[in-house]
Amino acid sequence: MNEAPLPTMATILLVEEDAAFRALVGDHLRARGHRLLETSSLLGARQILGSEALDFALIGAALLDGSGVDLVRALRATRSKLAVGILSKRLADIPHPEQ
Repeated sequence: MNEAPLPTMATILLVEEDAAFRALVGDHLRARGHRLLETSSLLGARQILGSEALDFALIGAALLDGSGVDLVRALRATRSKLAVGILSKRLADIPHPEQ
């Protein structure tokens, strides 16, 4: 699949419960000139999604208040053009596509 590259300065939503991992990823993206909107929860993600135009979303597979994978599925249904990636430190957190 050919995906369009991110704009030079993209607005990126980063949803990850692990503060250290979120900081590591966030620092990397900011260093490349991207605008980052960060949260550790589904609730925070929904608030940002309701008020911000985004170019990309990076979402943790497992969050304290729910499933990041479920959020990705919802985004696919409501914002089909938004590029989305799933973050996970464990492969077991990401369900098989047929699930």
